[in-house]
Amino acid sequence: MTALQLKNISFGYRKNEKVLDSVNLSVEKGTVYGFLGANGAGKTTTIRLILGLLKAKDGHIKLFEKDIKDVYPKGLKQVGSLVESPSIYGHLSAKDNLKIWCKNFNIPQSRIFEVLEEVNLSDTKNKKTSNFSTGMKQRLGLAISLLHNPEFLILDEPINGLDPMGIIEFRKIILEQKEKGRTILLSSHILSEVEKMVDRIGILKNGKIVFEGSISDLEKLRQKDVQLKIKVDDVKRTIPLIGERNVNEVDRNYIHCVIANESEIPGLIEKLVSEKIKVFEFSQLSSDLENMFINVANE
Repeated sequence: MTALQLKNISFGYRKNEKVLDSVNLSVEKGTVYGFLGANGAGKTTTIRLILGLLKAKDGHIKLFEKDIKDVYPKGLKQVGSLVESPSIYGHLSAKDNLKIWCKNFNIPQSRIFEVLEEVNLSDTKNKKTSNFSTGMKQRLGLAISLLHNPEFLILDEPINGLDPMGIIEFRKIILEQKEKGRTILLSSHILSEVEKMVDRIGILKNGKIVFEGSISDLEKLRQKDVQLKIKVDDVKRTIPLIGERNVNEVDRNYIHCVIANESEIPGLIEKLVSEKIKVFEFSQLSSDLENMFINVANE
């Protein structure tokens, strides 16, 4: 069953502007979907459209196979969301913050202890949330989104600003939510972390989906390209020899580039040496999600 489907969604904040241009994506029930893109790509705008906070100019959005226009706003009771920073009262404890949300949602306060345990905040007692770390605040935001026991979670950049331990803890909670049968749309630009959580990925660039597929689809793309890091004495002369289209990044005397397969490496080295380029370092990088994202986004 499809939990979320966007079909030909376009949107602009001003006339003749397209922040989103015919966006199509599909999130299967019970999966974690990584919604990726650089800042400004249109991820948050897409999420606001899904939540009914904005209205699409063209296209259709379906939530659990029903058009969102037909089920709004009642249908959104199936959805929990954490968009940007969580709305919390700093002078109150986590428990007291959740009491307010229970009243807003008309939910029994017994849910407070359940969700605090789910996000590992049950031992915070009367500590004011203004004294919480960024990771604790994000987990409290997640607790608020879980209060009404939604089937679908939409999380916008939830690990942004977290330290390594905070990211690991949040990742663990996300995977536990998936095990409970929840569907999760996870927006992020921290690509290496998203890879560890998701089943399927959509990459948004300049308002368009430039890649959508499963992790196995991603693996197939990885196998096609070989990532190289080369340190040379003359970057300007080296780039045309490699091919400008193959170069991802230049960092001082280092060139990060991509070639089709390993068989091209001996010929490339020979070519550089014959042109009297001094090669100080030549290494093959693991083709992780971040490198793949750069390649796809640049196509």
